[in-house]
Amino acid sequence: MILTWFTNPGDNKFSSYYQYDTIARKFVGIRLDVSEASGSGEIVLPKIVYCKPKTVLVNGKELANAAQLVEGAKISCFTPGSGAKPYTGYAITKTPVLPAEISLGHLILIAGNEMLVNETNLTTELSHSNLPENLSGILAGIMGKPLFECATDELTARINDMIWELEELALDEYREKISEKLELSVKDALNQFYEEAAILKLVPYKEVADAIEALKRAVNMAQRTLQLGDIEDAILVMQESITRLKHVSDIRSDLTRQTEMNLLLKSEQALLQAATESRSLAELEKQAKDEYELAEVKFENEELYFQMAVPA
Repeated sequence: MILTWFTNPGDNKFSSYYQYDTIARKFVGIRLDVSEASGSGEIVLPKIVYCKPKTVLVNGKELANAAQLVEGAKISCFTPGSGAKPYTGYAITKTPVLPAEISLGHLILIAGNEMLVNETNLTTELSHSNLPENLSGILAGIMGKPLFECATDELTARINDMIWELEELALDEYREKISEKLELSVKDALNQFYEEAAILKLVPYKEVADAIEALKRAVNMAQRTLQLGDIEDAILVMQESITRLKHVSDIRSDLTRQTEMNLLLKSEQALLQAATESRSLAELEKQAKDEYELAEVKFENEELYFQMAVPA
């Protein structure tokens, strides 16, 4: 889900704009005013900051939906695994102060483009003396022509396309992570099976060996199915293979059976994890579709996004 909000530094200074992808954890901040860094006296100029991954908290709880972004809420963020403490900025405002001729719609376009084109963390300095012209130039680059030549419906169409593209990229990345986890979990279990069998000098029965090879093939098939978006079929492929291995193992009573059961247990755990995450993915895909349709309704019925600039 793509979420947006403003914070206000007060004293009639320009607000800062933020955009966050809750699935891909992409974060963009657009600082529009000159300020003094707290405690250091350093002057901080307008800039665009892109970061991934980023975790965003609202009043201490992880940001997950727009309902959390209420007036006065405190936003903090940190990079997972960095060990750094969360940075807390100004509170959320619903009445932003923006440069003349710059609106929420324009900022969504700029931030969305940062999310689409950047592959590494990046900070872009902006002009303080010619900020509106600087931002207009960035927008012209995104739209492929000067901003004054862009009709509102062109801008809104580009935003809609951008939202959908970002959601698709995020879901593809999430789907890939599920596939990788499934493969690693089952392959680790298979490797351990062979290691334990070698130590015990056990040779699996042909039925067991065939079932294990079938499980390997099932992992590959499940991954291909998952990449096509057919999550339930991927789980079914894995479940059928594990059931087969269970069957050939249940009719055995020698020492190899314990090793096989260890493999089954780990395979089933991997499957359960994949099933749980796939259901989460299905919910995210529905959420993305709903959000895209909602965005279309908003932008078709309101021109507010390109008329809300409040000159300082």
